[in-house]
Amino acid sequence: MIVTANQAAIGADYPRMLTADWDYGYRAARIRDLLQEAAADGGLTAEDMVAIQMDAENGAARAVVPHLLEADAEGTAAEARDLLADWDFQQDAGSAPAAFYNATWNHLLDLLFDELGPDHRIDGGSRAWLVVSRLLEEPGSAWWEGSEASGRDAVLSAAMQRAADELSDRLGPDPADWRWGDLHTFTPVHPSFGTSGIAPVEWLFNGSPVPASGGSSTVNATGWERTEGYAVSTVPSMRMAIDLADFDTARWIDLTGPSGHAFHPQRQNMTEMWAAGETVPMPFTPRAVREAAESTLVLRPE
Repeated sequence: MIVTANQAAIGADYPRMLTADWDYGYRAARIRDLLQEAAADGGLTAEDMVAIQMDAENGAARAVVPHLLEADAEGTAAEARDLLADWDFQQDAGSAPAAFYNATWNHLLDLLFDELGPDHRIDGGSRAWLVVSRLLEEPGSAWWEGSEASGRDAVLSAAMQRAADELSDRLGPDPADWRWGDLHTFTPVHPSFGTSGIAPVEWLFNGSPVPASGGSSTVNATGWERTEGYAVSTVPSMRMAIDLADFDTARWIDLTGPSGHAFHPQRQNMTEMWAAGETVPMPFTPRAVREAAESTLVLRPE
């Protein structure tokens, strides 16, 4: 079994420089656990692999949520905090606790690391997961002393209050109605013209936003840059699952669709399926390809 998810593939004693930008291993550990669970249940199928690719568990939340549940909260923040008690830590697009947790996480990092200043805000991914999980076990650390709140529990309370205020303004007053996918949206952006600054051109070439599950450092790695908001900024551009014993049962999905031409009916016709974790058949053998073909493109040199 080989598991690779941007974690360090070699040790510190490896003599060649590959990169210093490894993921801290949360995704890889989760994938390994899911593979072992599926194998223990009787073996892995292509369907199992598709399900694993869509896993959206937030590994850091398991360390943070118990402390949030013990911190003081009032009003809407208390209602939102109570949603975390039964949360399965999955960041589905329709999840209310995921919306509140990620907003709280965003504000927690600003409060906890306010010494860094606005020009050096810490990233919200696996490095922050590791640092914060350790600081939570050190309530006396100087990092918990800030300009707005001092002490671990006070900082956690302030982060929840900030998050509740933000989401009340953006998503309405009832925490049960908040949805992670209303914050965490994905918009296909054309690599050349999508950021031209010319509104008609961007309208023509960019896609429409869709709610997305997942998040930074989850198996379904729809990352977001918290200095820019909750919208998806990095994605798995294509998913594929193949049974090497039967290639014609392969499944896949593209981020947008088979065509990149504006107004083409197959432009972005896969985006909603991609966001929902659906896949389409991917026949391999010549016979299977011919049987599945709906049209044929013939290229003739002049």
